[in-house]
Amino acid sequence: MQPHSRSLGASRASRSTAAARRREILRAAREVCLEEGTPDVAMDAIAQRARVSKGTLYRHFASKDDLLIALIEEQLGAGSEILASAIGEPADPRVALQRTVDGLLEVIAVQSKGASLVYQSWALARRDPALERRFFAALQGFFDQWRDDARRTVVAGQATGVFPTEANAEGFADAIVSLVSGSIFRAAFDPAAGDPARLRSVFHALVHEQLLPTPHEPDPHEPDASPGDRS
Repeated sequence: MQPHSRSLGASRASRSTAAARRREILRAAREVCLEEGTPDVAMDAIAQRARVSKGTLYRHFASKDDLLIALIEEQLGAGSEILASAIGEPADPRVALQRTVDGLLEVIAVQSKGASLVYQSWALARRDPALERRFFAALQGFFDQWRDDARRTVVAGQATGVFPTEANAEGFADAIVSLVSGSIFRAAFDPAAGDPARLRSVFHALVHEQLLPTPHEPDPHEPDASPGDRS
């Protein structure tokens, strides 16, 4: 093996080790924060749980606030990966919509478990404008992905004739985001808010109301207003 090749291999191994250690620190931080509450967590406790020295901890994260925002970024990024994996690239927009709903239910279930971390970290991030911008950027990217996926699915369905052209794709996408974000927020204090069966029924009601409406049946008690039937 040439010296350059050995050096390149060692560099890759070092980066892999550092990435694995970073993931372990974030895992430990998540556990400790959920147990003790984000405002009260100590870096010593995180280092101990991750089985690393404080020096190693601070080489990866400059401060506790930096670590907490990174934890939120990882949590939200995991949700985005779940949704992307669930949807895939189906040809039928109706299949894509069903997979989107299934993916969102899984995302809500995962995110709800750490919902308190998001809101506690937000309060801490407000002390530093740069950290607060990172926090909002992570949240914005998280919800924008869901909104864009839902809107594209509706537009594709309208183009192929499986969804009504009069359906409001933008409004439907906004409703999806509001439903998801509201469910995650409520889960911070009400675990039942993340109940999959309840959420599935709400999602299905929204889908059928906006995209798969039941054909209107005339009310037998209403007078027939058609001119041909008038005496």
